[in-house]
Amino acid sequence: MKTKLFNLTIVALILGGFWNYFTLHRPITEVLIDPETAKQIEIRVHYQWLFNVNNIVLDLRRVSPEIKAARMTRLLVDVSKQLRNKSFSHLILAYDGDSKFMLDGRYVRDLADSPQSLLSIMSTMPPRVLNLEGDPVFRGANHGGLSIVEELNDVDQFHSQWYGGSR
Repeated sequence: MKTKLFNLTIVALILGGFWNYFTLHRPITEVLIDPETAKQIEIRVHYQWLFNVNNIVLDLRRVSPEIKAARMTRLLVDVSKQLRNKSFSHLILAYDGDSKFMLDGRYVRDLADSPQSLLSIMSTMPPRVLNLEGDPVFRGANHGGLSIVEELNDVDQFHSQWYGGSR
């Protein structure tokens, strides 16, 4: 009985891996990661725990120190364009397999069609960043009228805490 359950588990994991690869990872990385970017950024995209379709994980495995926050924000916008037709609750932002933050799924899908400039998206994103319990991480979510310096500090903190990056 134990052997049969073990074998079924292995088959399910293999099938889940293929399903994630062909439905999320491959379609997104083929569009987003050109050969030049692939030298600087390595990402993995999958459903949480392979089968939880409510949460999609964007896992940065490698980010070159030359990559700036603006490029990573552009990557998030590009990912949102690829996910705009998927139904999910959260996009989990991870680094090297360690979940760090999450963004509301509706916000991620709305980014795909946002008329805002990249700079505007960068400054308004940190207040939308949630910890893994679903609470806002940055004070902009609780305080109105942040100065530009405070907004940029939140941008730096977000990217630094996510993958070690900066402006």
